[in-house]
Amino acid sequence: MLRLAHRVLSQRVPMVPRVVADEGMEALMQQYHLAQVMIGSPACQKIIADNVAQYYADTPKQDWSLNGKNFPCVAPPFQGAWFIEWTETNYFIGPNGREDTPTDQKIQQGGSLLVNVPLNTAGQIFKEHGIGGDELESLLASSKWFLMIQHLCTKDGQVIFLPFSHGVFVGKTGEFIRAIFLSRLINPDLIDASILTGESFTRLHVPLLTTGFLHCKNVDRIDATKMEGPPPGWCKRKRLPSLEYHTITINPNISSKPRSDERKTEGDRSGKALHICRGHFMHCVNDGVSNGLFGKGIYGTFWVPSHVRGTADLGQVIPTYNVLAPTG
Repeated sequence: MLRLAHRVLSQRVPMVPRVVADEGMEALMQQYHLAQVMIGSPACQKIIADNVAQYYADTPKQDWSLNGKNFPCVAPPFQGAWFIEWTETNYFIGPNGREDTPTDQKIQQGGSLLVNVPLNTAGQIFKEHGIGGDELESLLASSKWFLMIQHLCTKDGQVIFLPFSHGVFVGKTGEFIRAIFLSRLINPDLIDASILTGESFTRLHVPLLTTGFLHCKNVDRIDATKMEGPPPGWCKRKRLPSLEYHTITINPNISSKPRSDERKTEGDRSGKALHICRGHFMHCVNDGVSNGLFGKGIYGTFWVPSHVRGTADLGQVIPTYNVLAPTG
């Protein structure tokens, strides 16, 4: 399957939902071409988050309230922009947006382009959308980062560039503060824009949860270009750059071991390397009281799985990835 990042680069004119106002088409195409430039840049990290999307789908949604204490740090793990994409398993589009029941409009791939935007620029963006006053000033004062998140997906192999984005305010310790829906392209005569403030076509949880995993010291970023990228000949024929793709995986040498009463997999039933199962984020803070991870003076954010499935022979990870400090 061709990954979404290369689909975006190869498709000059995306599919457009009917909710786009006619006068917004030119602006939409400008935004799409800008996204192409960003995604095609070597500086833009391409992260395949199929495992995170599946994990999110398999766990109770109340566990992942964006304002919940268990939700991880979502500060920018990279400078500039990064692109997170995943395979959708049960996601549909109806006439006016997200449908919870199956329709013939099945989405195959989801993706989000995340851009670390300076706070002063964020203020300008919101003023252009008619948002300001004390509320905006309070958000800017309590935030250290602002993320612009542009959503894409595919249907029948065609890229759908969604005519809206989210602005996410991130606090000084990387905590999620608030997400605000942004769009000047929606035709109000065709759709009630309020339905797009939820999960709608695509969701914030998967890209933000993936961003959180990138901060964990026991989560490694693994080069998956040979397995996930298209053949070099295809890129040459299409006159497209070859992109580097990465996946994330748990480092079993650091994460906690399963307890005796929890399931253990004998051999490899899934055909997969060690991968994400139900667990939680653990924050070890060097506050003079805590002794750190396992009492060994190791501090930071860690992913603690309740059990590990798969076989290390198929994917034991050497801990070579150093998580970057959040950018200022």
